[in-house]
Amino acid sequence: MTDKEIVEQIKNGTSVSSDRALTEMYRNCYKMIEHLVLTNNGVKDDAQDIFQDSMVVFYNKVKQNGFELTGKASTYLYSIARNIWLRRLRDNKKNTNNMSLEGIELVSAEDIDRELVFTEDQIILGKLLKQSGEKCVELLKAFYFEKLKIRKITELLNFSSEQVVKNQKSICLKKLKVIMMKNKVYKNTLILE
Repeated sequence: MTDKEIVEQIKNGTSVSSDRALTEMYRNCYKMIEHLVLTNNGVKDDAQDIFQDSMVVFYNKVKQNGFELTGKASTYLYSIARNIWLRRLRDNKKNTNNMSLEGIELVSAEDIDRELVFTEDQIILGKLLKQSGEKCVELLKAFYFEKLKIRKITELLNFSSEQVVKNQKSICLKKLKVIMMKNKVYKNTLILE
């Protein structure tokens, strides 16, 4: 799969085709990210965490309107991973002076910081969603993350009508608010409108 196809599958494809594209990115890029982390004061667990965080940032960037990949996907993912790892090293006060900058296309620190906050919120939201039940997870994922139309969700999830989908969505959002309000960590971190 070419870089262009990977971006296209993530941007416009179904969740299945997006998963295939992300799997391809994993096959092509994991060893490179692992090497980055292992040669710069990290261990395999760090490499797995950094790779996962980088993939989430990459995915979110690709899904944004107007995203255009100007270089190689692997280079872009590497720069994201590098910035995340440098931030973690800086936060842990480890020595970062021996990393080479040669040939690396950098993503701005502001963009990475913004994406990391967004990513952390998504992780928390994912935990909330799981607590709300499988049906809510499917419905809200289809509506908010896959951005499917109500008509398509009705067909895909076998609801009897579009109104039932709207009602169920409202119920699921109320469940999420209740769950959030019962948990201090979520309550202080996310605000659902």
